[in-house]
Amino acid sequence: MNYRVMILKCANASGSHRLKLTLVGKSKKLRCFKNINKTDLPVKNKHQERAWMNFSLFSGWLFHYWFIPEVKKNLKKLKLKKVKLLMENPPAHSDVETLKAENITCIFMPPNTIDFLQPIDQDVIVSMKRRYRKQLLSKLLLKGMTMRGRLHVLLFNFEKH
Repeated sequence: MNYRVMILKCANASGSHRLKLTLVGKSKKLRCFKNINKTDLPVKNKHQERAWMNFSLFSGWLFHYWFIPEVKKNLKKLKLKKVKLLMENPPAHSDVETLKAENITCIFMPPNTIDFLQPIDQDVIVSMKRRYRKQLLSKLLLKGMTMRGRLHVLLFNFEKH
């Protein structure tokens, strides 16, 4: 059975301020975190019936109760006044008016915008995938694998990229 999990990423243009990753799964308690205390995780964890982003989840929890407070703290720290949130794939039935707050404006990019124009695709996602793959490989190599097994893992990842 395939289990779907969506990962949400949010960072400023320079990447100097990144919000915690958010996992959206189908159930409140993801099976992979069965014996782990949710507060110990370095990610936020939300659930939605299909593990999709819908407007209710985005607007209610992510935007108003998480994004805005985090951004306001950063604005204050940097002595800045306004924020524009660029969204690549707006949640279903999005309403720009609902996604406004004091000095924060949400801008939706047109559908099917090429990666070159999407800021988060240019560096943040690529960097995150690279670090994840490196850490995963390091852990695999350190756990009792045979040398032959280690080589297969390394070759597979080298040939893929």
